[in-house]
Amino acid sequence: MVRTLSPFWRANGYETEFGAKLIGSLEGPPAYTDCVLGSCFFRNGTRRYIDVGMHHEVATGEVVTPEEVMYHVEASYLLARRYLPQRGAQRVVQRLYANNTSLSTQLSTYGVYTWSRHRNYQIPRDTDLYPLYDFLTSFMVSGILVFGSGYMLHGGGFLLSPRAHHITALYGGQTTCDRPLHNTRDEPHSTTSRRLHSTSLGNAQILPFMTAVDAAAMLGVLAVFETRRGEPPVLFDALKSMNALNADPGRLLSTDRGPMSAVDIQRWYFDRVYELVVEAGDEAVHLLPGVIRWGNILDGFARSLDPMDHRGVTDWTTKLAYQRVWMDRHPRPNDTDERRAWQTGLDSIEASMHEVTSETDSPSLRDRFIAKWSPLDADKLRAATEYGSPHTRARVRGWVQWFMETAYGKHEGLDWSAVTLRRPNTVGKYESFTGRVTLQDPLDPNPPDKLLEIVAATRPNFPLLEIL
Repeated sequence: MVRTLSPFWRANGYETEFGAKLIGSLEGPPAYTDCVLGSCFFRNGTRRYIDVGMHHEVATGEVVTPEEVMYHVEASYLLARRYLPQRGAQRVVQRLYANNTSLSTQLSTYGVYTWSRHRNYQIPRDTDLYPLYDFLTSFMVSGILVFGSGYMLHGGGFLLSPRAHHITALYGGQTTCDRPLHNTRDEPHSTTSRRLHSTSLGNAQILPFMTAVDAAAMLGVLAVFETRRGEPPVLFDALKSMNALNADPGRLLSTDRGPMSAVDIQRWYFDRVYELVVEAGDEAVHLLPGVIRWGNILDGFARSLDPMDHRGVTDWTTKLAYQRVWMDRHPRPNDTDERRAWQTGLDSIEASMHEVTSETDSPSLRDRFIAKWSPLDADKLRAATEYGSPHTRARVRGWVQWFMETAYGKHEGLDWSAVTLRRPNTVGKYESFTGRVTLQDPLDPNPPDKLLEIVAATRPNFPLLEIL
């Protein structure tokens, strides 16, 4: 069944940027495979590529529910690990660290690049963007209290968000340097809707369930905006408030309603989201588990902001609690050489909490935290790695991918809104242009008739895959 865009049903997806580290000594720069530089799509709709600044990045295919977001993000990490770059026939051994600016910030002639995570949401084409941005600002700034992944500073300091202190403006079109809170690029991807490209200040990704909570909260807040459920508290200086909160989770923030804590501001949004989701019943039932967990987190923070009380509850509290235990056991030394080794130990902890390329016999801290506090269903993760969402056009891309791989042993480059087929010849190169089909509706998981005609003409009598 094809469902239409509504406040509770919209395509969305996450992009994750990686810091990378080569292991061992290698001569010359790494040479990347065509799969990476050619914007390779996988059968589940995930795209793997090297982005501006030569950093690794993966983007999930379009999904709908928060649970789909969580599993497809984790699947994208598995694919990033499975298809590491190569030099010739040799795979370059690397470590990949998901969206952690403390490990992957690069100084360049163009300034500072910060690798992070971005969220993308389908919204109606006629949405007035600046009122939406203003509605989201207080939610996103206060949200680092809930969704921050934490940032271990040199010397033992700590911030809630590794990204927040890199934000330099409220609005802007930049995606690499001088990051804004709200990205203003207009990217339609269909004739009836556009993509809202949102910077994720929190970058919650250590505990997978926090990805689902993040998705449920943001999807719920968008629904509140579209159904006009009131006006949120307005921060007098959003950037100043963001930096203050980043260093002090208990800081009161100046708003048009007087001083408010981040918990109070988040509660304003939560109350309206919860009320709306309950009223919507079955239409919004996929949001309810994440929304309930969001409320439980706020209840806990209202009682105490001590991270030791919230281990395994949010990313930043889990990270800070671990850091405090480690520092209690390893006091900061006065000797310069010893202090350097001590700092290396802290840096290793930070890296291990974001590593997605660890081996089974040597699990990272992230792997251990997932096993303890956020276990994943192996069957759902396997399905997310192999197949696109059954609710979106990512399913069509996966079907075309299967066709090209099975019929010709080749992958085929696809973009957000279209499918292009070129027939490979016997020497492995593409022959004449075969056809292009635009996928107008992000929420339509069915191959258009024209695409089926092109497939049949490209490979007569090929047994078409039953649509997954």
